[in-house]
Amino acid sequence: MDCYVVDAALAGEEGVEVIEDYRGALVMSAYTAVSVGEHRWALLADIEVNELNRGAAAERPGMTGLLSLFYGLCLWSVWYWRGRDLPVTGGSLAGDAAVPALGDDAGPAA
Repeated sequence: MDCYVVDAALAGEEGVEVIEDYRGALVMSAYTAVSVGEHRWALLADIEVNELNRGAAAERPGMTGLLSLFYGLCLWSVWYWRGRDLPVTGGSLAGDAAVPALGDDAGPAA
């Protein structure tokens, strides 16, 4: 196979590129070099861009539903908490309130 990604892999480079394969089809090609003993091999993995697009299109409905659910929950939580005061339990948020030490009498012991 005569292709520049093969030459790049044999030179020790690695990467992912969209190239034309030997049939003239656009493919996404990942390449790297693999050394076995004293020999260097080029390792390539190709997938057609059309096949990638079909796979991505098949995943869209599921992702759309999941993102819509998440967005709806966010909107609901904003609606639910608007105008409500958050409960504050003792002291300020800055941490300058007195915190009882362990062992202080907080009531009858059981």
